[in-house]
This record gives sequence, C-alpha cells and structure tokens, in this order.
Amino acid sequence: MRSFTKDISNSAFSKFAVILLTFLKGVIIARYLGPEKNGLIAALMVYPTIVISIGSLGVRQANAFFVGSGKYSQDIVQACCLKLWGLSSILSLIGCYILTVYFLEGNYRLWYVVIVLAQIPFSLFNTYQSGIFLGQ
Repeated sequence: MRSFTKDISNSAFSKFAVILLTFLKGVIIARYLGPEKNGLIAALMVYPTIVISIGSLGVRQANAFFVGSGKYSQDIVQACCLKLWGLSSILSLIGCYILTVYFLEGNYRLWYVVIVLAQIPFSLFNTYQSGIFLGQ
C-alpha cells in the first residue's frame, strides 16, 4: 500500500510540475515575445509537433509491454531506449530543421527555429520514459 501511495503522490507531483511549467512558459512567451512573435512561434511549431508524433515510433507502448511482462529486464529496456532516443532525436532534429528552413514560407531568425526545435529531444525522452514507468 505504501508504494501505491508513493506512486500516486509522485504522479500527482509530476503532473502539477508539468502544468505549472507549461503555464510559466506561456506567460514568458506572451510577455517577452508579444502577440506577433507568439504567433510566429505557433506557426513554427507545426513541423516539430508532427515530427514528435512520428518520432515516438510506438516506443512508449513497446517499453510498457516489455517491462510490464518481464520479458526483458528494466535495465536492458532502459539502455535500448536511451540509444533509440539519441538516434531518433538527431534524425528528428535534422529532418525538422530542413522542413522548417527550406519548406516553410518566410524568413525566420535562426534563434526562433532553435527555440522551437529544442523541444524535440525533451518530448521524445518524456514519451520514451513514460512507457518504462507505465510498465512498472
């Protein structure tokens, strides 16, 4: 019962932290960029959102299955997950950069493109790791 309570409190804390950080990110972007540049960031977010969906590769579900069923140890799944995360992050960043710079109309500053692309590795890592936690 104690681990169940601990898991619930950890999950609640992480959800609260994500909501709080998302809110702060929205406030900071709205405050410092203004409405015009906030729309610019939203337009630039189209390709990374699609790339993150494709880049997840169903790894979350596979991690949950392999860890939950006990077919492989968590250490092996974790190691494979980290290698796959690194490879998919690099390929996703390169692909999304090419899509954003060459196929999106308009001249965007490199800084804005970097800000938008920076979320890709973190989102993929979160997706991959959530499967391992779900399998536990």
